[in-house]
Amino acid sequence: MGDTTLVKKLPIIKGITYLADAGFRDYSWLKDLIKKEAFFIVRQHKTVYVSVIKDLKLTEEDVISDQIVILGQKEYKMDKKTRLIKFYMKSGEIMLLSTNRFDLTSEEIRDLYRKRWEIEIFFKFLKQNLKLKRFFGTSVNAVKTQIYCALVAYLLCYLIKPPKAHMTEFLRKVRYSLFLDFYQLSFFDDS
Repeated sequence: MGDTTLVKKLPIIKGITYLADAGFRDYSWLKDLIKKEAFFIVRQHKTVYVSVIKDLKLTEEDVISDQIVILGQKEYKMDKKTRLIKFYMKSGEIMLLSTNRFDLTSEEIRDLYRKRWEIEIFFKFLKQNLKLKRFFGTSVNAVKTQIYCALVAYLLCYLIKPPKAHMTEFLRKVRYSLFLDFYQLSFFDDS
């Protein structure tokens, strides 16, 4: 099941700003967010079709354009105005962000979108190092508890890891020892 299918199952909460990557090209979801008075910041693909309504004043040097637009065309066209910010990233690549946040500066919108990447990096860490690939519960408390338990286990392993051992290899051996072969615990010896 894809992310766009799963996101439609989430409740839309008034006043919340939803951050999404370029894979979310579903204008009906964006329309629902606007209708329920929620906000969005979505990275748009460079080929996105827009009808420009108004150019806004540029306030940052690296911003190419800040416009009020209608996203899409024909049957895939939004019926509400959105804001499209086009700017240079540090890599020199051009990024497009669309939003219905007209109350924020383009810098604040970009900062919010950057927070999304921090969350992505955190979940990548959880998946790779803590082996959290799925959650056993869906409540906030269940997810937090599972993350805290995994972090505690990771930190305990970090504290007992031999100084010259690589953390990834050490975690692999601990997992193997706990679940398959208890005699592998001999790797604790410094010799």
